[in-house]
Amino acid sequence: MHTQTKLADYLVTEKHAGYLLVAKDNQPTSRTPFGRWRPKIFPRPAETWDKGHGRTEYRGIRVSTDLNNSLTCPHVGQVFRLERTVTHANASTSHMR
Repeated sequence: MHTQTKLADYLVTEKHAGYLLVAKDNQPTSRTPFGRWRPKIFPRPAETWDKGHGRTEYRGIRVSTDLNNSLTCPHVGQVFRLERTVTHANASTSHMR
């Protein structure tokens, strides 16, 4: 089985392609470098707020190049954090990727 870093290197060097790898909350070893998400590294997020169908939905994205040198994946151009929060009446759920 291949690893994500080997696949990323293969795509860029052999196929001259780009890639997008996702580090989710259920992959603690692959998201370790992302524990450094501090507001001073990342600019203010681009945000949207939507209301409808009995819920309020927030979406935000933060993008930076400041973590590129500390990641183990080759050829990183940018990293981003995508956040979504949905509030139904008195309950709220959050998802970050």
